[in-house]
Amino acid sequence: RWTFPACILALLTVGCQQGAPGGAPAPLTTIAQVRAVKPADAERGYPVRLTGVVTYYHGASRTLVVQSEGNGILVDTGKIQLDLTPGREVDIEGTTGLGASSVIVLASKLTDLRAAALPATERISIEGLSSGAYTDRRVEASGVVRSGIRDNDGRLTLNVATIDGTFQARVNSRAGAGFSDSLIDSRV
Repeated sequence: RWTFPACILALLTVGCQQGAPGGAPAPLTTIAQVRAVKPADAERGYPVRLTGVVTYYHGASRTLVVQSEGNGILVDTGKIQLDLTPGREVDIEGTTGLGASSVIVLASKLTDLRAAALPATERISIEGLSSGAYTDRRVEASGVVRSGIRDNDGRLTLNVATIDGTFQARVNSRAGAGFSDSLIDSRV
């Protein structure tokens, strides 16, 4: 008689265990796990500990993108002073948060580990760009520059046309380098 309720209690106990002592959830350790968090739950601040390769960093906006195992994630480094370049393997500690369009990592600690190879780019269409499937991943797209502007944060935004539509490319540039009209009608 006691076997059935004891089994249920044992299953409930195992199913409800937290990943760390004191009831705190275990850290999310892959980008796929972070990206699987529902946007409605992102602001709960689930703990994160990731290792990945820097594919993009813009110091003025404290915007970092890392990639690992074919997935990419945006990392808000607003609380950390950094000097990073693409092609560095980093260890990131922080919590989940909600960005403008997806779940992001709010970094509280970042350790620069070593030089690393950048992930390969994947050539995609305008349809692929707009699908969201390649968010925060290194991709390759081509087209013709139709216009551009230097943004307040120092980056260039290029409006690029293809046969199938248009997209914007954000480009980090040297301090003092402005948009050049010589880029208009250039194939990039």
